[in-house]
Amino acid sequence: MLIKRSYLPNCTLAELICDDLELATIERPWKNNAPYISCIPEGEYLCVRYSSKKYPNTFEITNVPGRSKILFHKGNYARNVKGCLAVGLRIDPKRFQVNKSKKGFGLLMEYLEDLESFNVFITHNFPEYP
Repeated sequence: MLIKRSYLPNCTLAELICDDLELATIERPWKNNAPYISCIPEGEYLCVRYSSKKYPNTFEITNVPGRSKILFHKGNYARNVKGCLAVGLRIDPKRFQVNKSKKGFGLLMEYLEDLESFNVFITHNFPEYP
C-alpha cells in the first residue's frame, strides 16, 4: 500500500493506492508527530489487524515512534481523527475533507479482507492544493 500525501495547514490529504484500488485519506496536519494532534511521520510501517468495541475490523499502523493505536477508520474531516487516518472515496480540497468515508473504508476493508498484516509506505508526493 502506498499513501501519497499533501500537507496543508489544517489537515493532511492523501491518495491511498493498493494495486488498482485508489482511495483518499485525511489526517491531522503535521505537528512534529505529537500524539493525537499530528499525522505520523513519513516512512514504511507494518499494519496489523485490529478490533475493538469502538473500532471493529480495521488495521493498526505499528512501530510509529512515540505513538500507538493509529488506526484506519471512517471520517470525513481531520477533526474526526486523533492521530489516525480516515479513509474516503475522493478528496475534496476546497472543503478540506474526504468524501463518502463509509463507502471508501468499506472498499478498503473488502480489499484487505484476507490479510492479517501488510506494509504501508507513506510519502510526500501528492500535488499541493491551494
